[in-house]
Amino acid sequence: MKEKFPVKGRQDKDNEGFPMAHFQAEDIDSAIQYVYDTYKIQINRQLLRAIAETAHENMRKNIPFKPACSYALKEHLRQYPNESWAAYSAGLKKAFAEHNARIRAENQQPHVTETPPDNIKPDSH
Repeated sequence: MKEKFPVKGRQDKDNEGFPMAHFQAEDIDSAIQYVYDTYKIQINRQLLRAIAETAHENMRKNIPFKPACSYALKEHLRQYPNESWAAYSAGLKKAFAEHNARIRAENQQPHVTETPPDNIKPDSH
């Protein structure tokens, strides 16, 4: 199956190197698609994921969203001077939007149980 957009650094193991991954493959893929559609720039999947995970960890340390993202971008993109800061920033924001939408949708779904409750008696007609 051919992908709609080119992806640099794609690996089969999505969570490789991220044992406590908060972002799923769909979140990152959607962000990469958005950046490619908007800027026509290919971004490295593993690098975006590393930036997103670092920003998420920064936010868990009670750092607000914008500074947490800026610190993560600075930390990772310092090693790659030729990468576009704007493209990774847009990708990071989109990854967080997808992540939050997925979490919200999971929390709104009612909990479904396999077995019926004990207090409901079967109909005996």
